[in-house]
Amino acid sequence: MKCDLCERTRREVMEKPTEQSAQLPYGEVEALQPYYQQLQEQYHIFMDHHKKLQDQYQVLVDHHILLEKLYDTLMNHRYQLQDQNQVLADYHQALEEHDRMGQDYLQTLREHLQVIDHLSHDSTKQG
Repeated sequence: MKCDLCERTRREVMEKPTEQSAQLPYGEVEALQPYYQQLQEQYHIFMDHHKKLQDQYQVLVDHHILLEKLYDTLMNHRYQLQDQNQVLADYHQALEEHDRMGQDYLQTLREHLQVIDHLSHDSTKQG
């Protein structure tokens, strides 16, 4: 990832001589050479640092994208778990209702047997 502004500035600074530098006599240019080299080294150090920052930023962006994908996956999984939880709750409620219906059936059967037993006692008393 390149920074267009940095690249444009670098080209302007490194490639375009100013009018003043074009008019300097050779002796003065040679005297300024160590400063120019130092400036160039500092520029390269700066650009290396800038590149590292850009790389670090890209890693951060990629990591953020991965975190968003993980979050989406977790939310999807959560909703699936909520759906499964609802199914289990409905099943549990149906089992409780089935148990209640079974208890009602047994109570009705007991009452029916009591009525039959009562009727059979009445019929033996009449006969």
